[in-house]
Amino acid sequence: CGVCGWVVRRWYDRRPRLVRDLPCGDLRVLLAVDVRRVRCPVCRGVKQERLPWLAETPHYTRRFARFVGKLCRGMSLTEVAADLRLDWHAVKAMDMA
Repeated sequence: CGVCGWVVRRWYDRRPRLVRDLPCGDLRVLLAVDVRRVRCPVCRGVKQERLPWLAETPHYTRRFARFVGKLCRGMSLTEVAADLRLDWHAVKAMDMA
């Protein structure tokens, strides 16, 4: 459980999610990940599984967010957004994190 820390061995359900990773040349890389929800017997809630390699925004990996942050050191936010085909607000949020 992501809230109380109780180890739950079964999952409640799962949903596929596309997560963006580092580009390979000019190609975007999207990972198809099943994000599971678990029912915790201690706190009696259904919580979504937290994956350690995802960023705070679950649509990107942590290494992609670091890559965007490194690009923002040498380029403006609008240039990074245009280069990676991202929204300016998403680049700003990754740069601040």
